[in-house]
Amino acid sequence: MKMKRTLSALLMGSVLFSTLPTAAAAAGDPVVEFEVLGQFAELVVKNLPADTQIHSAQVELTLDGLHYPEEIIPDPNNNYTDDSADPAKEITAATTLSSFQDDTKDKERTTITVYLDSPLRLDRDGILSLGTIKFQSEKTHKFNATGRLTLLDERQHPVPEKDLTVTVRERTADNNDNTGSTGGSSSGGSSHVQREPGSNSSSAPVEPTTYKVSTSKTSNGNVKLSPSNAEKGEKVTVTVTPDDGYELDSITVLDSRGREIELTDEGDGIFTFTMPGSAVTVEAAFKASANASAPAQMPFMDVATSDWYYSAVEYVYQKGMMSGTSSGAFSPNMSINRAMIVSILHRLEGSPAAPASTFPDVTAGQYYTDAVAWAASNGIVSGYSNGQFKPNDIITREQFASILYRYAQYKGYPTAASADLSTFSDASAVSNYATESMRWAVSQNLISGTNRGTLDPAGGAARAQAASILMRFCQSFT
Repeated sequence: MKMKRTLSALLMGSVLFSTLPTAAAAAGDPVVEFEVLGQFAELVVKNLPADTQIHSAQVELTLDGLHYPEEIIPDPNNNYTDDSADPAKEITAATTLSSFQDDTKDKERTTITVYLDSPLRLDRDGILSLGTIKFQSEKTHKFNATGRLTLLDERQHPVPEKDLTVTVRERTADNNDNTGSTGGSSSGGSSHVQREPGSNSSSAPVEPTTYKVSTSKTSNGNVKLSPSNAEKGEKVTVTVTPDDGYELDSITVLDSRGREIELTDEGDGIFTFTMPGSAVTVEAAFKASANASAPAQMPFMDVATSDWYYSAVEYVYQKGMMSGTSSGAFSPNMSINRAMIVSILHRLEGSPAAPASTFPDVTAGQYYTDAVAWAASNGIVSGYSNGQFKPNDIITREQFASILYRYAQYKGYPTAASADLSTFSDASAVSNYATESMRWAVSQNLISGTNRGTLDPAGGAARAQAASILMRFCQSFT
């Protein structure tokens, strides 16, 4: 299987971006700026807290239309606290996306989530470079004028104490140092339309051509495709779920002429590819899993036997609960989101079917759609007060405890045990909804205090921490 490609240079060209009008950002507020270089967009966060070191950053941006990113290229100048570090080894970078129908505007929109994580410092002088997003083609794009920004320090604590809605604007000479400028294009904020030379501007738009995405008959596993019809250049997601006792042996995507299409392994049974200008067929084969006496060796180069989380990562990997973020990386320091945790529990349960959920931000065809539906229908998750599930939000320690507590109740495991939280200096910071769950999780040694004697209920959980909690849960109750 061919894996992700690393770009050695940025291609220069022209692609037209514009942002929707927005109110001016207050002086000193963080802003996200983009600069266009051909089919690439460089992203920078400015006006960050001056006295705090940023080690993780997540930015959610919305674009009108289906403009899928292909990859995120980290800025080689990051990791400012250690000039000798190799950025390619130190920074974990990832992009996720979801598309949804905006009924108020009758158009498709795409949400891009850019995530960076590093053991070293990412920001300098109030500025953090998110790197460069490579899009699949040079199309007309339109960024929304606001985005969502999450920052974490080296202890996975939010900086500041909550997520921020930030202004998104194009970087120009005029606003390069002016935080009060509004979003817009360098030509005064007018929208640009990209047309073929000689085309008539009054011509009706041409409907895009879509091609069928199908899978050949498989046994001993399931293959899900999203979407099942796609335009040329569109990103297609393939989610593979082996039956109990089986594992994926091979997966291939062929176009209508039998030519192999390059696949990217996103980890945890998820693959993506770029749609060609023809129908494609996904062929997957499964084989019997290795027996328990000869477990598969972990392929992760970033998990050493001396690491405190080695046995936990080995456990969840061999149990099929978690895999890597790529063929050779587990990314232990990358934060894990709500959709991933629910998907792991759904897989642990055997991936049962359930009625569709009512969360407006959980659309059909995503890798987590069925898992969220199952968890919601069984009372394991209930979402936020605004009715959303927020699948890409980093899961907090108290959210993790609550989900495991309700899953234990769903399974009929004992949940009466309760620890005294008053020994932790921040016990009062635990949300009311999570107090009972946290008491139970602490009593079962699923969650323990930090080295500062705190529970840190709002702190994020890294993949290594999640693996350790899941291992202890399974060893205690299954």
